[in-house]
Amino acid sequence: LLMESSSVVIDIGSACCKVGLAWKNYPTFAIPTVVGYEPYCENLKGFPSKIRKVIGLENMHILKDLPIIEFPVNRGQILNWDAMEAIWRHTFDSLQINPKNHPVIVTDLPWKERSYQQKVLEVMMETFNVPSLHIGNQAELAILGAGFLTGMVLDCGAGLTHVAPILGGHVIPKCMLICEIGGLDISALLYKHLFRKDMRVDDLLQRITMEELKEKLCYVSKSPDQESPSDLPSTQGRVSVLPDGEIISFTEKHCTFPDMLFNPSQFGGTGVKLALEVLKSAMLCPNLTKHYIFSRVVLSGGSTLFPGFPERLVSELNAMKPSLFSTEVVCRPNRVYLPWVGGAILSHLSTFSSRCITRNEYYEAQDALLT
Repeated sequence: LLMESSSVVIDIGSACCKVGLAWKNYPTFAIPTVVGYEPYCENLKGFPSKIRKVIGLENMHILKDLPIIEFPVNRGQILNWDAMEAIWRHTFDSLQINPKNHPVIVTDLPWKERSYQQKVLEVMMETFNVPSLHIGNQAELAILGAGFLTGMVLDCGAGLTHVAPILGGHVIPKCMLICEIGGLDISALLYKHLFRKDMRVDDLLQRITMEELKEKLCYVSKSPDQESPSDLPSTQGRVSVLPDGEIISFTEKHCTFPDMLFNPSQFGGTGVKLALEVLKSAMLCPNLTKHYIFSRVVLSGGSTLFPGFPERLVSELNAMKPSLFSTEVVCRPNRVYLPWVGGAILSHLSTFSSRCITRNEYYEAQDALLT
């Protein structure tokens, strides 16, 4: 019965979509946000006459060899709605459910773009016939997933980083800061230094290779003057063999490329410094609430998983913040899934149905629903 009535939670990301039924503790699937296009023929005698979409982690071995692939989400924005719709269809098929029987929660853009909300609503209602839909702010869901209603959220994903102050479960929009930097930028920098050429953003194999190397070897220095965390073995001169057989040598400098999130100028960049952005966002909050909001910083997103990331943030915040402020950095082990977990929690609250747009409401007054 739980499964038959459970809400579906979809957390959209530049690298993958975390999806699952809300009665579970974790998302069921992390579906890569990539669509491949494969020519095929309907009979053995003919030439390829149709194109089919290839989606899903289980098809990654096919996707890597396809001549045409597409990443429909870039820097948090959905650029190709047809491809995104195909990923959502794959989501419902993978969960083995009929979407018309399940309320759906989809994460919103950090900056609440009305046209985005309208398009999500249109696709979910008219294509998938869902009974009701809630479009939830990622930061609000992340802090709920961590077990709080007030604090700062630092979400650092593959293509976007944002800092959002939350008070009583609601983001303060004018105090939120958004930075176009994330894990893909680290991958691109790493690729350029290893191979002396730019990484192709539309090359799936290059993306996967850099992702695997990052997860295996990279970390954040715990302080700007510390070469490597003391609890990690030295990676000086470590050799890795790539899928195509090429051998590369990793140095300590390569391993600390995630430091660019904290000090981009160290790597020739001009981006923002994360700790400074957190402090700036907190200082923008109303005087009566900033002390309370800044009392905790909740980490969210896959790019906060680098060893040394929480320690570096703590170190830099302690050096920057006013002495009267006391700040705890909350780093849950499941922080890559926090918006999804928050969506699952929200679906079980007594107020959830009042936050949803139903099919009847959509067809009666769709233009007024998102005001």
